[in-house]
Amino acid sequence: MMAVQGTPAFLAVRDLCRRDPRLHIRLPVEVERAPVLDANAVDITYAMTMRPLPPFLRSVHGGELVLIPRRIWGDVADYVNLDDLARNNVAAVVLEPDHPLAVADLPDTMAMILADTAVDALLESQITGLIRERGNELYRLTTELDRRFSALSSTADALPSLLSAASDASGRGMLLTDTAGLPIFAVGSSQPGYVDELARQNARSRGKTLIVTGPDGDARLICPVRTAQGVQGYLSLTGG
Repeated sequence: MMAVQGTPAFLAVRDLCRRDPRLHIRLPVEVERAPVLDANAVDITYAMTMRPLPPFLRSVHGGELVLIPRRIWGDVADYVNLDDLARNNVAAVVLEPDHPLAVADLPDTMAMILADTAVDALLESQITGLIRERGNELYRLTTELDRRFSALSSTADALPSLLSAASDASGRGMLLTDTAGLPIFAVGSSQPGYVDELARQNARSRGKTLIVTGPDGDARLICPVRTAQGVQGYLSLTGG
């Protein structure tokens, strides 16, 4: 299976859309179909709305959501190029479903969000609020994990305790295996199965953190566990 490269913000965009039922993600065809994705998740930075007069956009630095209202399309159509936005690492464009761009082919590194509401300043403000809320939650999660890890690192059964704490805090099952795929520790809802072996084989062959989806739609985020002696096992999380 081929791993799709250069998908930096798809995880964050998908998570954002789960938080607001009016927002629906559309991924590039190759990404949507790919059973294996590189899991190099770069966060969304902020949302900005395209304007009908120059400069149409503020400077972009990567990770932005660009809102393009249908009502100004006649003013900006000649100046909008999805490939140019992707080259500047824009995470996604936000459109109404009847927008002419809604059926356009997407660059491989950019998503599209279709909104069941007007794409305007109010939606930009609401999306900005969601981005901040998500960032605050991630900060609280990492702070809580740091606190738990510090408390558990000196215990005799440190590894199971650490994995249990991470599973509890993230709400995901975890499975730790050796390099041959034999379970060392499982916690939460994660039970070894076909998708775990599929994930391990892909992580072993590519040597990197991946998201692997099985034929039944079950998914794993899996990463190699490395020490000074090399890869010693694999840690996988259930899809969420």
